[in-house]
Amino acid sequence: MEFKLVIPTSEAAFLKTLIFNKEELIAELKNRIEKYKGITYDESQLKLAKEDRADLNKFKKLLDDERKRIKNKILEPYNKFEADIKEVIAVIDEPLNVIDAQVKGFELQKEEEKRNQIKLIYDAHIKELVTILPIEKIFNEKWLNATYSIANVRAEVAEKIEYFRKGLKIISELALAKDIETAVKDKFIVTCDINVALAEKVRLEAQKEKLAKIETAPAAEKKTAAALNLQTPAPADTATPRIYELRFKVSATAEQLAALKQFLVSNKINYERI
Repeated sequence: MEFKLVIPTSEAAFLKTLIFNKEELIAELKNRIEKYKGITYDESQLKLAKEDRADLNKFKKLLDDERKRIKNKILEPYNKFEADIKEVIAVIDEPLNVIDAQVKGFELQKEEEKRNQIKLIYDAHIKELVTILPIEKIFNEKWLNATYSIANVRAEVAEKIEYFRKGLKIISELALAKDIETAVKDKFIVTCDINVALAEKVRLEAQKEKLAKIETAPAAEKKTAAALNLQTPAPADTATPRIYELRFKVSATAEQLAALKQFLVSNKINYERI
């Protein structure tokens, strides 16, 4: 068997494909390896097996070595071409980097000017909310884009602040218990979402109602509560309210746990981790 490479005679042909006697080689190899199909060597044929293996590996290596040689030959002019192009690009990059730095400097300056404009708009609208609604809570980075008009920014800033102001008013007009109102307002300040805050109101009120039922439960219910680890020791005297000890496990988010802690603290309820 012989490997025969057809050398292209033009650049177009060279870049398109490399041709060798592929079909001839495959046909001859198939004919030669036919004898290996289903072959089984015994111990006495170990030498023959090694010879057959060496024969096949030899031609395999010949083909792979030729592949590597052609690859390196093809890459030689490309590697030189690539190095030359990079050298030219380096000449272009020198002034380009200077120009780019100046353009970016102008852009950063424009961004800073717009940021200051936004701060002035915020200051004009925030008024009494300045201590609980810092500009960072409503700031949108897209406002700094050159294509985003200052008129749109002004409208969005005003809308966000007014939404927050109305949300606080809604909570205040609900006439909630002081501890719940504080927790609901805190939730609103953190999330800036009135729906989330109102959901927290419902949760806290339901929780408070359950605790109140336990506090006023008749004797029979207290016995049931005792079975659930609710201990109701007899008071030292009738003038002192009974102290109940309730052990329970809760599953909640960090914000919900914070609200529960706030409720317990506000109501002066002693608690400890189990």
